[in-house]
Amino acid sequence: MKKFLFIIYLILIILVVSSCNSNNTKGTEGLDYYPLDDGTYGVDVGNANLLSNIVIPKKYNKKHVTVIMDSAFKGCNNLTSIVIPNSVTKIGKEAFAGCSSLASITIPSGVTTIEESAFSNCKNLVNVEFPNSVITIDEKAFFNCNNLTSIDIPSSVKTVKYGAFDNCNSLTRVNYLGTIEQWCNISFTHDSNPLENHADFYLNGELVTTLEIPDTVRIINDYAFIGASFTSVIIPNSVTSIGWHAFDSCKNLVSIIIPNSVTNIDSLAFQVCNKLTIYCEAEKQPSGWNSSWNYNGSELPVIWGHTHSYTDSKCICGKSEN
Repeated sequence: MKKFLFIIYLILIILVVSSCNSNNTKGTEGLDYYPLDDGTYGVDVGNANLLSNIVIPKKYNKKHVTVIMDSAFKGCNNLTSIVIPNSVTKIGKEAFAGCSSLASITIPSGVTTIEESAFSNCKNLVNVEFPNSVITIDEKAFFNCNNLTSIDIPSSVKTVKYGAFDNCNSLTRVNYLGTIEQWCNISFTHDSNPLENHADFYLNGELVTTLEIPDTVRIINDYAFIGASFTSVIIPNSVTSIGWHAFDSCKNLVSIIIPNSVTNIDSLAFQVCNKLTIYCEAEKQPSGWNSSWNYNGSELPVIWGHTHSYTDSKCICGKSEN
């Protein structure tokens, strides 16, 4: 009887130990951990800098791992894959900068900001999976990721900062998982819009060739559609303002309709749109339009006093007799 009870006791001990180990997910040996003020841990590469495959554990010392430290894996040229647990809520500045062999990355679902230069110069990065928690993509986050060909941008993104996708020259497909209204509300700046690489714009998996701005949009922000591959754009009479460089470098764009409601157009809104003819409902240039609103080395052709109607969602265009 005593022997039986002793065996049961041993089994219970084994179960408890196994439970503890399952809560402390096994990670790659050699990583360094740093206690943070909130009681969790940050992680960096430590002595694992020569490894090609790394797993970051969910927990260390029974506490969650929540931060990948600044420059944590910077310059780890052998790194080809890394598993990041959903406990991680912050990926620090330059965390994976210069990881020239890294091919794919899945951002955990708790991350809200892709920090500055986090994946810059990851020259073999071909796949990035963003969760619908990311709000900000910081400066140069994916700078010079010149093998990146396609990305899906979630509707949670509100701000994309300077140079975030600069020199991503192979990027040919940008798929936005939201609405045109939400896209128009994203704050872009110079070299931040992934479309600037002359990528095709997809909306929830469907290629957009004629862009129809919905009548819920009031402002088309700076750089909103720079470099996009549209052939035509229709703007509703809800829109009052078109931002700086909003349609710059849309090299396939041949026509755009601007309604009377637009009282402000900033400079260079249609720069390098070499095929473009602009159709304006206004009889002449409104006073609120910048003097270089349609500058392209010389002024782009403008049809003033334009009228149009819609049949079966297609634009039927007509010109003023004036």
